Amino acid sequence: MVNVGTNDLMIFSIGYLRGRQKEVMPINKKQFAEVLDVSGETINRNLATMRKVGMIVKVKKDGVLGHALAEKGRERYREIHSRMMDMDLKPDLHSVSNLCRLEDVIEYLRDPYHIVLLAYSVSRGKKLDVVDLIRLDRARRPGSKENEIINELLRTKGSVGQSMNELIEDLTLVGKKDPGIGDDLDYDSVPNALITAEMRIRRGRDLDARRIYQTLLRNRAKLDPAYWIFCIIGLIRCTKVLEGQESALELADRFLETVEDPAYKAMLKKIKADILQDMKRFKESEETYNSIIKTLKRINMPHLNMMVLNNVGVLHFRQGREDKAVDCWKKARTIAVKNDLKWAEAISNVNLSDTYAKEGNLKTAKEILRKSKKIFEKIDDQEGMSEYNFNMALVTVEYGNRELALDYFKRCEDFPLQYREKRVERREVINERFEKKGWEKPFNGKL
Repeated sequence: MVNVGTNDLMIFSIGYLRGRQKEVMPINKKQFAEVLDVSGETINRNLATMRKVGMIVKVKKDGVLGHALAEKGRERYREIHSRMMDMDLKPDLHSVSNLCRLEDVIEYLRDPYHIVLLAYSVSRGKKLDVVDLIRLDRARRPGSKENEIINELLRTKGSVGQSMNELIEDLTLVGKKDPGIGDDLDYDSVPNALITAEMRIRRGRDLDARRIYQTLLRNRAKLDPAYWIFCIIGLIRCTKVLEGQESALELADRFLETVEDPAYKAMLKKIKADILQDMKRFKESEETYNSIIKTLKRINMPHLNMMVLNNVGVLHFRQGREDKAVDCWKKARTIAVKNDLKWAEAISNVNLSDTYAKEGNLKTAKEILRKSKKIFEKIDDQEGMSEYNFNMALVTVEYGNRELALDYFKRCEDFPLQYREKRVERREVINERFEKKGWEKPFNGKL
């Protein structure tokens, strides 16, 4: 750990962010104050002191007033830059799998608040979930899957009735308030809070995620109805993990009785259908999916349409109806291409690859997986890369290369942000494929 004072941290942040100004916005004083847990007045005093001693100067760019390093400040920045970059991240403090340096991680971030938070936390030995921070940083970028889905729902202009308000009130009377989301909640912070909750779920921290949803719902007067439905769906997902599928299904049905907006009802039906499929109640699940598809013929929601078709494809596949599965996945891919949803196109191709491989069309399977890989790499989707590696493992099994297949499978498990259920299901599948080839199963005993 390097002992970095407040002024040196500000000099490092100004210098580093200026060096990446083509891709990273400068940080503002309010964000600095939040990171350092000090008042805005304290930040102003520090800036005034550094201007007085010739470390920084005021600059104006595109009509926005900010600060840049003066010659004396640049000299100081050069002195502390290498020491800062050489700081070690610790597995017990920063949720990294092994020892690494600040330099190895900071380039992954683009949000100036996240960059300064990382530098501050590492230099002061503060606890910070760095893996979560990187995933959150990616999810907030324009064009990310999470942002696109939120924006689509906002465009539907739905509304919520009084009966739903009462139900939300009932659901938020229990549970701790999330300390990171206060009563000063503003409109712009809600998508970030929702994405944060999503990241908690993906890391298996469903209790934390539920706290965020409950805290947001307590601020319901400040929430757009579209955000309310995201919170509701989040609560149902957390309930599924924390209390079981039956409880989650009951909660979904309770909300379906109160929601009138067709777009919101379709979203709730989707999670209900997903739960029914997980419970292997396939007939009820298929009926629910079909009712959503009918609704989506009247509503332009390509993201939801694509996700429903993909899930219906999975439903058919699990019942041995591979022809119908392929038909659904191809329809989903068509919607993705038509609406320029790159991540959705990649997901559809990943689903199709295994079927092509099992039919003997190995070249086609590898080609569409390579296309998916390019998309995942371009949008920096590490979870998508995990899906790519898993399906490459399956395709490579069909090629008859056990060692390479196992190598791809190990790569898919390197990515930490995945549900435990998915990991177990993947291991069951790879065991089954290896066994069919007469190979030794890679996993024995508890999966």
